[in-house]
Amino acid sequence: MPQAFPVLSECVHFDHAAVAPIPLACADAMMAATLLAARGKHCDGAWYSAAIRVRSLAAKMVGARGPHEIAFIPNTSTGLATLALAGFRGRPWQEGDHVICLANDFPANRLPWLALRKHGVKVTEIAPGSDGLIGTSAILSAITRHTRIVSVPHVVYSTGEKLDLKAISRETHLAGGWLCVDAIQSVGAMPVDVVADGVDFLAADGHKWMLGPEGAGFLYCHEDLIPQLPPPIIGWTNRKNPLNFEAPFEPAPKGKHADIEDPWQPDARRFEPGTWNVISLHGLAASLEVLLAEGLPEVWRSIDALNARLRAGLEEKGCKIISPRAEARRSGIVAFDPPAGKTAEEVHALLLSRGIRIALRAGRLRASPHFYNTEAQVEQLLSEI
Repeated sequence: MPQAFPVLSECVHFDHAAVAPIPLACADAMMAATLLAARGKHCDGAWYSAAIRVRSLAAKMVGARGPHEIAFIPNTSTGLATLALAGFRGRPWQEGDHVICLANDFPANRLPWLALRKHGVKVTEIAPGSDGLIGTSAILSAITRHTRIVSVPHVVYSTGEKLDLKAISRETHLAGGWLCVDAIQSVGAMPVDVVADGVDFLAADGHKWMLGPEGAGFLYCHEDLIPQLPPPIIGWTNRKNPLNFEAPFEPAPKGKHADIEDPWQPDARRFEPGTWNVISLHGLAASLEVLLAEGLPEVWRSIDALNARLRAGLEEKGCKIISPRAEARRSGIVAFDPPAGKTAEEVHALLLSRGIRIALRAGRLRASPHFYNTEAQVEQLLSEI
């Protein structure tokens, strides 16, 4: 394992919910791609086919129907903002439309929706309860017949709370709306199934639990909804036949339905307005292959076992665990308060000085080990608290 993950010989990295160290396979893939470019081989078929492989791998990671539902994005923020700009069912946002998001969500999944207020859209931000957690029922009770989008994280970044996507999608669809999910804190750490959970859109960058480089992620869009969404950002690659550079551009005539005389790519590629970060996609492909070879259920079992020992040890040290414990609600994140007499900032600085990396979020400590971390590393962290 240390050979596959060089970081194991460098430090204790329990911060995969922030930025993950890449496995050696990812580094090798990007180096090989870089050398191809240096030799002028970057326009050969192999250069792009290796990157295109990410579509199929990403589809497997989230249980999509196929690679046609996957678009490349440079980061989660771009994917979520693309959906916010696209409107609802191919029409612009209107006064009276309703969007739901979380008050304690990462800004990438709040700001694009809050910006819609200038169009008269009502945006409801669900606030956490006294325990710092949201709870699926609070989201369900906010859904109305005017709700067009419910945009939530699969896992809340600061607390590690996992939401019940199936329950949320069921109520959202009954209201005639769509479910959009920021899955950057779940994909790569645990099995994700967009079909079983009724997810309409999902965005995730590769640099956290997917163990990939920054700047390469993917957007999932339900195949039935793709024709309803003309791309809000227009470039040369998201129209049909993009290599026909001289072809005239003729959008669908005014008044025509979006799927009639549609000039855009027929699948999720319509959300890709320009060229890709090819070298990073080579790396992401290698990282996804590592995870899929391990098996996502086994990856999750390993993470969950490490976190079970971590929670127990932290409580023995007098720490308060914030993250949910129930199987249906827990994730790869363990958020906790330090023991009495110590501040989160003091503990964070001490651990960092000892070569143990965790995060400081919302005034609390946050640990997020991955499957390749060891029980010995958990004990090392606990010994320093």
